[in-house]
Amino acid sequence: MDNGIVCSRINKLLSDAGYSLHFNSVADIENYLAKRENFGHETYEIIEQLYSQLMEDTQL
Repeated sequence: MDNGIVCSRINKLLSDAGYSLHFNSVADIENYLAKRENFGHETYEIIEQLYSQLMEDTQL
């Protein structure tokens, strides 16, 4: 899975959940995951899983 696909999936997920966040890059995802205040978002775990999958795919 490439960065663009992951960002698109995450942006759709966030939009559907009513969040106004928008990610354009892996750095945006990493910044989101690093912020403690985001831990409680209902989408956090799914975003973390998509990010982990992206990182695994890029290391192959």
